[in-house]
Amino acid sequence: MKSTKFTFLSVAILLLTPVINLYAQETESVYMPSGRPGYTTSASLVGKKSLLLETGVAYDNLGSITTVNTSTLRFGFTDRIEGRFSATESIYDGGFHCSNLSLAAKIGLIEKNNTKFSVLPKFSFPVDDNDPSGALALLYSVKLNENWSMSANAATRTTKGDDTFISTVALAAGRSLNDKLSLSAEFYCDGMANHVYNTYYIGVALAYQILPRLQLDLSTTRYSNRNLKQLADNWNIEAGLCWLIK
Repeated sequence: MKSTKFTFLSVAILLLTPVINLYAQETESVYMPSGRPGYTTSASLVGKKSLLLETGVAYDNLGSITTVNTSTLRFGFTDRIEGRFSATESIYDGGFHCSNLSLAAKIGLIEKNNTKFSVLPKFSFPVDDNDPSGALALLYSVKLNENWSMSANAATRTTKGDDTFISTVALAAGRSLNDKLSLSAEFYCDGMANHVYNTYYIGVALAYQILPRLQLDLSTTRYSNRNLKQLADNWNIEAGLCWLIK
């Protein structure tokens, strides 16, 4: 557990220390294929030899679990292959717990005109008594015009020692208000093959590019594991940063 806390303390220092230096970087428009905010994953990849850090904190109204850090480090090995390392740390049962560590690769299959299609295989390591799990997602993104864009996901995942098979579908729409501020809305659903209920999520978010290589985002989501009518009962909020390191 101490090693986990040290890891995320290091990430925090890594984030805060170079912020002043960011002002000295180039001020021209920089393309940042941010995966934040929201849960829907874009089909866009980081550029070759580019390094991108996404991190954030979340809170839900149930109060039993608070996510204090969810981070993804993305590196472009080639123009078509991106490596990803993700970690999540939460507070519950009175202490810190590392609830997820995963390795993934986003592979760009199609990029034509304003349309992109990628595949994302992921492996999650056993942490805090969790079983290892694997997932595969199909990612689709399209830029409709200068202001509007859409993304869609279809994914499956399974866990060793558990016969539960989970599928996820997601749809997000985004609108750029100007060259710095954008808004988005999304809907997604988790379905469990061996259970009689699904979990539904509806969220809205905004992202603001405070510096050419630094994005601030804020999102809120309502969710229900019974039916759409109970979406008003459960909610969470999340804030985060996306930093294009190089």
